Amino acid sequence: SGRSPVQETEIVPPLEQLRERVVFGLRRLDGVDILELEKWWDGEVLSHFQPAIDRFVDQGWLSWNGSILQLTQSGLVISDSLWSDLFGHQTA
Repeated sequence: SGRSPVQETEIVPPLEQLRERVVFGLRRLDGVDILELEKWWDGEVLSHFQPAIDRFVDQGWLSWNGSILQLTQSGLVISDSLWSDLFGHQTA
């Protein structure tokens, strides 16, 4: 009929895209490669999520394997409760 099948579109702001990539990356067992994420973001990433990342590492819920940030076994159990705290510490 000549009409687009797309009824709605959503423009996701860059910082929200970064948040989504971090969350989806952390949900994967192999984690998220921060260096790769910084190439995509074209800048430093960690400052957007600290001090929460440092605290979660100290508590044993996240761990570093080189540039890979990943949930630990205990972090996997409580991961859904981490996201709001992680994003609550974002900077503009």
